[in-house]
Amino acid sequence: MPQHTSISVFQRNLKLAVPLVLALGCAFLAPPLLAQNASLSPSVVQLGQVLVDARQAEQQGRKMATMASINQTLGSVGQAQAGGTRTEIFGVPGGLRYEGEVDGFGTLTGGPDQDYREYHGQVRAILRSGLGVSYGKDGTVQVGRFEFDRLNGYGARYDAQGKLLEQGLYERGILKTPVKGN
Repeated sequence: MPQHTSISVFQRNLKLAVPLVLALGCAFLAPPLLAQNASLSPSVVQLGQVLVDARQAEQQGRKMATMASINQTLGSVGQAQAGGTRTEIFGVPGGLRYEGEVDGFGTLTGGPDQDYREYHGQVRAILRSGLGVSYGKDGTVQVGRFEFDRLNGYGARYDAQGKLLEQGLYERGILKTPVKGN
């Protein structure tokens, strides 16, 4: 089963549909942005690309978390076998746990003070920062670009069943410019 559709196919066939993005058995449709025979605004295309890229960052975050576990088990031998990638596993007071590259791709597991259960993607200074996917404690899913632990830039939010709640351009976690499909 493919993990994601080809971006070139996505760009060539924009009128068909935003690709189905699969990540480790958990599938969510990228938002239904495209209407048949609709002309697409640049924001629709940018949003679609960010959502695809965020799912790829999620996969890389999961991979680096696994590598961190292997490196911890094998020690420096594991790092050498992994091409010298420096990874970390640590917890901080309050229950937050990080596994992955130092200021790179990884997995954050939220503690009681965070609004998310788990995040996979780019991380900086133990914050969601860059492209990724965040799974909320209430089952909601946020996909897109994060900055200082909040959606910031293009992104989308889904309910626990995978139904699109909102999509567009976010600023500090608040949807400022909704993007519609037509």
